[in-house]
Amino acid sequence: MSFCLTFHSILDNNIRHVYSGTPLQLTYRHSSEYPNMDQLRQRKDNQQLKNAVLRTSEYRSEYRCLIPRAPAFRIMSRHEIEEVVARLTRPTIASQGVTGTSERMMVKDQASKHPKYLGLKQVSGEEINGIVSRVNKPTRMSLIRDRSGGNMMPEVAA
Repeated sequence: MSFCLTFHSILDNNIRHVYSGTPLQLTYRHSSEYPNMDQLRQRKDNQQLKNAVLRTSEYRSEYRCLIPRAPAFRIMSRHEIEEVVARLTRPTIASQGVTGTSERMMVKDQASKHPKYLGLKQVSGEEINGIVSRVNKPTRMSLIRDRSGGNMMPEVAA
């Protein structure tokens, strides 16, 4: 015959529990796991979102919720409203159309008449030499490439 005295066997055979039923499940306090980086980032994002919502919203008691403050709902004087209405009701160039022609026709017309598109600008020899020397001047990246032997990619062993 073995003599067994474990914690659970003592509780099961305890005289106090014979008539009152089995003992309640005991729960012990334990610390929660440490949050990982994803959980920390999510918590930070949620806090920033909450702060942004609180900063840009207004609590309305009749709806019992936060309503975003929109520029359309700001309080304005009659003169400010008239300025906004005048600006919004003024026809735009797109709504009127530019002399009834399409964009393609306008570009073609400009290309046939405008000196910028025709290349009619006269350039002196001095200016040409300046442009050529500027274009031929080595860039910072080309200098680095030259110093490193011309090969920026690491060699792959075959």
